[in-house]
Amino acid sequence: MSYEHIKVEDADGVAVVTLNRPEQMNAYTWRMGLEFRHAVGEFDAREDIRVIVVTGAGRAFCAGADLTREPGLSDEQLAALQAEVAQRLKPRTDEPYWRLATPIIAAMNGSAAGVGMTLPMQLDLRIMAEEAKYGFVFNRRGFVPELGSTWMLPRLIGTAKAMDVLLTGRYFNGVDAAAMGFANEAVPAAQVLDRALELAQDIARNTGAVSVAVTKRMIYRNLEDNDRDAVVAREAELFRWSTRSPDGVEGAKAFMGKRPGEWTMSKHADF
Repeated sequence: MSYEHIKVEDADGVAVVTLNRPEQMNAYTWRMGLEFRHAVGEFDAREDIRVIVVTGAGRAFCAGADLTREPGLSDEQLAALQAEVAQRLKPRTDEPYWRLATPIIAAMNGSAAGVGMTLPMQLDLRIMAEEAKYGFVFNRRGFVPELGSTWMLPRLIGTAKAMDVLLTGRYFNGVDAAAMGFANEAVPAAQVLDRALELAQDIARNTGAVSVAVTKRMIYRNLEDNDRDAVVAREAELFRWSTRSPDGVEGAKAFMGKRPGEWTMSKHADF
């Protein structure tokens, strides 16, 4: 599949999806959205892909939504074009990113605003540039925050901090983002992608695909469950199942033998 607004590559179990409009600071278009959803779905479906890394081309991660109109197209022509591209790029699954079996890391190599911030909140880990500018700028445009940001951000950084950055729409840097808990790490911009790939390769080489998929699913499900006893019971059942699974048996043998694990289970079929 060829794409216009993103590019994709993969090696050694790690896929990289790059938002690829560097001259426009990777501003998010309807086409980019369709291509991104399609590419992530394709990589998630592949058993050999253990982690997906998302980054931006050039100096920015994503400047937010591109509000410019398609040149030379009427509203009717644009709607027809969008429908045609959507049909061609129909994703394999309608599941949101947090329900996919593959961990997704946002390598936020430069500045981001708007959807450039709310999209990474739907992903699993975030590595950010220390010196870059980031902001949930919606209220400074008279817009309401979107993509579930008012649900997820308080859970990530706490209600008081979420109120601050969402209501004011102010900018902050990657160091601030790490201190708040939005970023897992903040590193110099030139090191962001390398650090994300290092983390991705660690997961790909040293963890079981099914156990990672189940762990990811449990974390997000438990964010919605206030019944601690139910969570503990569900966790215990899944733990018992995992220890008896082929990967669980292999993991114990690998540990005792002081060797890397040889994982054989499917992140889809065995999940």
